[in-house]
Order: sequence, then structure tokens, then C-alpha cells
Amino acid sequence: GVLDRFSQIQPKLVFSVEAVIYNGKEHNHLEKLLSVVKGLPDLKKVVVIPYVFSRETIDISKIPNSVFLEDFLATGKGDQAPQLEFEQLPFSHPLFIMYSSGTTGAPKCMVHSAG
Repeated sequence: GVLDRFSQIQPKLVFSVEAVIYNGKEHNHLEKLLSVVKGLPDLKKVVVIPYVFSRETIDISKIPNSVFLEDFLATGKGDQAPQLEFEQLPFSHPLFIMYSSGTTGAPKCMVHSAG
């Protein structure tokens, strides 16, 4: 699962929605997120993005080092959310990591570059 993949790269920051809607049903992801967070000892911050439920109804108090997206963005420039800025990076700069399905062993990560 997620932990099999993330434990290979030991992220410092994780973004996650609190729930999803699948097949017309709401599925809360906070318990799954908590188990992932507990399995990543180097994790510094968990940013929770309200997607299905309103922020006022979401309890993230059990998830260590967690904040809502709005609060995370506000830390950039006082009380105002910072403007995102484009930064030009080298052609070979890592852009994202994709994982194999893991059907013949542990999932393997593949780093894709910006170019």
C-alpha cells in the first residue's frame, strides 16, 4: 500500500485529503492517514486538504504534526496565503515519483524528471 511505497523515500511532507467519494459513498481516510504517518519516522508535517467534509467537522488532532492546507499556506507570509511562484529548474530535476504495481515483489519507485 501507501506505506510500502513511501517508506522507500521517507518523505518529510505529506499532503492528503481527509476523505474521498467512491461509487457514490464517502470514505474517510483519516485512520489510513494516521497509520501511514506512524510508519514514517522522518515525517515533519502532514497537510490535510478538506475535500469531502468541511474543515469544522474534520478532527485531525490524532494525526501528529498535522495542519489544514489553509493554515499551512498562511505560515508562508504572516496571515496571508503566499502566492505560488514559478521557479525554473534544470531539465533533469526530479518532478514526481511513480511506483510499479509490486506484483513481482515490493513496489519500485521510478523518478520522472521535469524535462
